[in-house]
Amino acid sequence: MNNRNNILILMFLTLIMAILLFSYGAEGKEVDKEKLHCVIEVIYDESLENEVSRKMICRDGEIPGQPGYWQLFAAFYYNGVSVPEYCRYVKGDNLFRIPNKICLNEDGTWRDG
Repeated sequence: MNNRNNILILMFLTLIMAILLFSYGAEGKEVDKEKLHCVIEVIYDESLENEVSRKMICRDGEIPGQPGYWQLFAAFYYNGVSVPEYCRYVKGDNLFRIPNKICLNEDGTWRDG
């Protein structure tokens, strides 16, 4: 009976260690702005002969050199004196997809909460 209890305790500790390794082993990787999927939007006049404007638009709708959606949202949201942090839970990159809490900084960037 004592040997069986030792085996159960060992299996339980092994399971806990595996869960901890898989959930904390995945690192969040920062995305390089140069590697985002961007397209060049070219607007022509009605005759389709003369180019009116050309701008680069990235995956999140951000135009380089101008504030993006989250920068504008943060400026609007954190405009008050006593506002709580704007946080949300996103799907984690770990084995069990345990959600991670992230919060929006006042400059429009995200950080781990």
